[in-house]
Amino acid sequence: MTQPTTEPVVDADTSLSVRLREETAEVHDAAERSAFVTALLGGALDLREYARFVVQLRAVYEALEDEVAASTDVALAPLFAPELVRLPALTRDLEHLAGPGWAAELEVLPASAAYADRIRFVARTEREMLLAHHYVRYLGDLSGGQLIGRVLRRVYELPDTRGTEVYEFDAIASAKAFKDRYRLLLDTLPWDAVVRTRLVDEARVAYGLNTDVFTELLATIPLRS
Repeated sequence: MTQPTTEPVVDADTSLSVRLREETAEVHDAAERSAFVTALLGGALDLREYARFVVQLRAVYEALEDEVAASTDVALAPLFAPELVRLPALTRDLEHLAGPGWAAELEVLPASAAYADRIRFVARTEREMLLAHHYVRYLGDLSGGQLIGRVLRRVYELPDTRGTEVYEFDAIASAKAFKDRYRLLLDTLPWDAVVRTRLVDEARVAYGLNTDVFTELLATIPLRS
């Protein structure tokens, strides 16, 4: 697993939402700049490679949404909004991209399985840390994910949102308003400094796990004859 490379300097007066943004910036940027993402969004890969990527996403979201559904933490409940759920959209995307037999044809890679395992592990051993993975995935989807969906439709000549439904949040009227409220809820969580620092650390781990998935996807692209 890719590890964070720097130790953040903590200001006790900095809000949790600001800390999450600033102290994960390096690992966040590394994931976004990965060679696989560059190739995918640049049209250097074929539609099959996009479908392989979606399978990895589905494995991660399945773990995340299973654990969110099982959570009994009342402090986290307002953040775990049902309109964020992505698993049905991912399944429809795969059916469109690879047909009804996608599960037998497209492999979940070890890096993706490790990512999913990490989510399940922290949810069951240190339940507050589930929020770190929730934040990394959904706030990304509501931010850069919107642009990614548009680029993918253009690059792969998809006539509508089928194949990129994961990036469509029809139940959320305003992504900005939703993100603003999410960050406000983050900042009012009743957690001490130790738990907040652990959350930031776990978010950095999550970005590293994303990078591991991208690295393995690129390394396992089948040779075309």
